[in-house]
Amino acid sequence: MYSCGLNKHRQLGIAPPPESVLTPQPIHPKLFAANFLPSGVCAGRYHSVIWNAERIYFVGLNAGQLGTSRDNNKYYVEPQEVSLRTLNFKGHIF
Repeated sequence: MYSCGLNKHRQLGIAPPPESVLTPQPIHPKLFAANFLPSGVCAGRYHSVIWNAERIYFVGLNAGQLGTSRDNNKYYVEPQEVSLRTLNFKGHIF
Protein backbone atom coordinates (compact mmCIF):
# COMPACT_ATOMS: atom_id res chain seq x y z
CA MET A 1 0.00 0.00 0.00
CA TYR A 2 1.33 3.45 -0.93
CA SER A 3 0.40 7.01 -0.05
CA CYS A 4 1.31 10.50 -1.22
CA GLY A 5 0.14 14.10 -0.97
CA LEU A 6 0.08 16.78 1.70
CA ASN A 7 0.66 15.50 5.21
CA LYS A 8 -0.22 18.43 7.49
CA HIS A 9 -2.30 16.22 9.78
CA ARG A 10 -0.05 13.15 9.46
CA GLN A 11 -2.74 11.39 7.44
CA LEU A 12 -0.34 9.59 5.08
CA GLY A 13 0.80 6.92 7.55
CA ILE A 14 4.48 7.51 6.84
CA ALA A 15 6.95 7.81 9.71
CA PRO A 16 8.76 10.01 10.38
CA PRO A 17 6.06 12.35 9.04
CA PRO A 18 7.18 14.49 6.09
CA GLU A 19 5.34 17.76 5.33
CA SER A 20 4.35 16.36 1.95
CA VAL A 21 5.16 13.42 -0.32
CA LEU A 22 5.21 14.08 -4.07
CA THR A 23 5.74 10.50 -5.23
CA PRO A 24 3.94 7.46 -3.76
CA GLN A 25 5.76 6.00 -0.75
CA PRO A 26 5.03 2.63 0.87
CA ILE A 27 3.25 2.36 4.19
CA HIS A 28 5.28 -0.27 5.98
CA PRO A 29 3.30 -3.57 6.18
CA LYS A 30 4.77 -4.37 9.62
CA LEU A 31 2.58 -1.58 11.02
CA PHE A 32 -0.47 -3.76 10.38
CA ALA A 33 -1.49 -7.13 11.81
CA ALA A 34 0.05 -10.19 10.19
CA ASN A 35 -1.66 -11.17 6.93
CA PHE A 36 -3.72 -7.96 6.84
CA LEU A 37 -5.03 -7.41 3.31
CA PRO A 38 -7.00 -4.18 2.95
CA SER A 39 -10.31 -4.24 1.13
CA GLY A 40 -10.85 -0.49 1.32
CA VAL A 41 -9.14 2.82 1.88
CA CYS A 42 -10.62 6.24 2.49
CA ALA A 43 -8.13 9.11 2.37
CA GLY A 44 -9.13 12.53 3.62
CA ARG A 45 -7.83 15.94 4.55
CA TYR A 46 -7.47 15.13 8.26
CA HIS A 47 -7.15 11.36 8.49
CA SER A 48 -7.15 8.17 6.45
CA VAL A 49 -8.88 4.86 7.18
CA ILE A 50 -7.85 1.40 5.95
CA TRP A 51 -10.08 -1.64 6.52
CA ASN A 52 -11.06 -5.19 5.73
CA ALA A 53 -13.79 -7.45 7.17
CA GLU A 54 -11.85 -8.06 10.41
CA ARG A 55 -9.90 -4.87 11.13
CA ILE A 56 -10.01 -1.09 10.81
CA TYR A 57 -6.93 1.16 11.00
CA PHE A 58 -6.61 4.93 10.95
CA VAL A 59 -3.86 7.55 10.76
CA GLY A 60 -3.92 11.31 11.13
CA LEU A 61 -5.72 13.84 13.29
CA ASN A 62 -7.69 12.42 16.21
CA ALA A 63 -10.11 14.61 18.12
CA GLY A 64 -11.98 11.56 19.44
CA GLN A 65 -13.88 10.76 16.24
CA LEU A 66 -11.71 7.84 15.17
CA GLY A 67 -12.96 5.17 17.57
CA THR A 68 -10.30 5.53 20.26
CA SER A 69 -10.32 7.49 23.44
CA ARG A 70 -9.19 11.06 23.09
CA ASP A 71 -5.82 10.87 24.76
CA ASN A 72 -2.79 13.12 24.63
CA ASN A 73 -2.03 12.03 21.05
CA LYS A 74 -3.54 14.63 18.75
CA TYR A 75 -1.93 12.97 15.74
CA TYR A 76 -1.29 9.31 14.95
CA VAL A 77 1.55 8.92 12.46
CA GLU A 78 1.49 5.11 12.33
CA PRO A 79 -1.69 3.12 11.65
CA GLN A 80 -3.76 2.50 14.79
CA GLU A 81 -6.17 -0.41 14.98
CA VAL A 82 -9.72 0.27 16.14
CA SER A 83 -11.41 -2.68 17.79
CA LEU A 84 -14.51 -3.76 15.88
CA ARG A 85 -15.94 -4.90 19.19
CA THR A 86 -16.30 -1.29 20.29
CA LEU A 87 -18.14 -0.33 17.11
CA ASN A 88 -21.83 -1.12 16.67
CA PHE A 89 -22.33 -1.82 12.98
CA LYS A 90 -24.25 -5.09 13.50
CA GLY A 91 -21.76 -6.94 11.34
CA HIS A 92 -21.58 -4.31 8.60
CA ILE A 93 -18.58 -2.18 7.75
CA PHE A 94 -19.31 0.89 5.68
